[in-house]
Amino acid sequence: MQNFLPHENPEFSLYGRILRSRAKTERALSILFSSVWWFLVYEIFMQKET
Repeated sequence: MQNFLPHENPEFSLYGRILRSRAKTERALSILFSSVWWFLVYEIFMQKET
């Protein structure tokens, strides 16, 4: 009986790599979106102040 460690199983490692890259992409997109959102809020707020 062969015992596969998760990182030695090619399908699992490929799947895990896809999941990790997707998580990184989603985190980067959320950071980008939030920074753009706060920039817009700041711009609108500064426009109202003047």
